[in-house]
Amino acid sequence: MAASTQSWWWTAQAIRAAPFVTAYSAADDFQGSLGRLRSVPPSRLAGQLHAAGVPVGGCAGGPAQVALAGAGGQSAGAALVAGACLLARDHHRASAACQVLCYPVLDFGQDTESARLFNGVFHSIKPGSWAEDQYLAGQPVTEYAGPLRAASLAGLPPALVIGAGHDPLRDDARAYAARMDADGVDVTHVEYDATMHAFRNFAGVLSAADHEIELIAATLAAVLAGPPDR
Repeated sequence: MAASTQSWWWTAQAIRAAPFVTAYSAADDFQGSLGRLRSVPPSRLAGQLHAAGVPVGGCAGGPAQVALAGAGGQSAGAALVAGACLLARDHHRASAACQVLCYPVLDFGQDTESARLFNGVFHSIKPGSWAEDQYLAGQPVTEYAGPLRAASLAGLPPALVIGAGHDPLRDDARAYAARMDADGVDVTHVEYDATMHAFRNFAGVLSAADHEIELIAATLAAVLAGPPDR
């Protein structure tokens, strides 16, 4: 799991108040200008997941709750978003209108083709690694820590799942998107061939990273626009 993990929480009001692509490109300045940005290093899962579940269930906005247009993240940050959306569903709480999962960490100890081919490319998912130990802190892997282990993904928010072609987590993104589709969730899966894990960090250098940002912006814009008039 990469150390540059992030989760993001977007409100409709904040997105309308700032140019999304520009603000999203400057992720470090995102918090002040475009909704709630929470940088989440690989850390103790339970506390982080419950912290993530707070904004997914609704951002405090005075007496009323501010609806979230979207929740998203990359790497372990995407794992927190996926887990928080499952937690919100299972506890009948309000959730985000959409989830954006960029090369998410969705399980542990997996023996997939992509794990065999690409482990060690930019990061490692080898069992027992320092990052895994920090993330799980000796706790068992539940469906909230490893969303691929959930019995059903039905009832989750619509999702954009982004994968990287040379990422050991590539096949997890494919499997999660396929399962969401089978369980009736509106999901779009986009995989960028020949890219490594966390390639979004190289926006301005890699064209794939620039395209990813534009894709996320377009996805959120579509959520804000709502369904087309019939």
